[in-house]
Amino acid sequence: MSDEFQLDENDVRAIVRLISETHITPGDHIAKKRLLMMGLAELVSADSWAWGAAYQMAPDKPSVHLSLIHGGFTDDTYAMFTQAYHHPGMSAFHAPFARELSERRCHLTRRKNDFVSEAAYKRSECYQLWLKADIEDVILSLRPVGEGIFSIIGLYRNPQNPLFGLRENRIAHMVLSGVPWLHAEGWSEEQTITVRKLTPRQRMAMDLLIQGYTREQIASRLEISIHTANEHVKAVYQYFEVHSQAALIARFRLGNGGDRHGPT
Repeated sequence: MSDEFQLDENDVRAIVRLISETHITPGDHIAKKRLLMMGLAELVSADSWAWGAAYQMAPDKPSVHLSLIHGGFTDDTYAMFTQAYHHPGMSAFHAPFARELSERRCHLTRRKNDFVSEAAYKRSECYQLWLKADIEDVILSLRPVGEGIFSIIGLYRNPQNPLFGLRENRIAHMVLSGVPWLHAEGWSEEQTITVRKLTPRQRMAMDLLIQGYTREQIASRLEISIHTANEHVKAVYQYFEVHSQAALIARFRLGNGGDRHGPT
């Protein structure tokens, strides 16, 4: 991003106001993240967004992603978003960004065209999945929060809208780097490391379970049989030692998963 580019006074005031409101708003980390992302999406004219965790963001390894909260998607577009993110081609897609993360080890925010050319993007198998998710452009923001673990935020625009510019990228970075305490809330190293043990299909099922989808809906969204969906759900529950969808959701959204005495 050019050092000559500067945000105007109105943008700076809006950034400060949003960060301040996030600090003082009552509620848990989920409520604060939602408030922050809804405000940020409005500032940069994003059509949708997602906040989650990423493990093993390395140029030469398949990465693992877990989306915890999102906004601006329909049930159908979020299901396609989940499939796109778990597509094997995404690791190669993210490789330049992952390389920069491994070298600099700091909070980075990049537009899609900062780490992949438009031509390469449209030739990739992932592109058609992104279109089905009603996504054309993305800003990605990643912050290290543990050994090999990153807080990952995506801001998305639909195909009918223009690509993100320098202004939107800088606003996103200013806002998201202004709440370092919020990135560390909501997941533990043990939870994120465990996720990598699941198969890609099981991770897709887990992602949809956390969003409240039923087994029948998971089968429909992933185009698998109800029997296979049940097997995926069973595997997810076994890995995280829970016995219900509510317990799984609590485990990730409440920090300690409700499995210990005392306040969460």
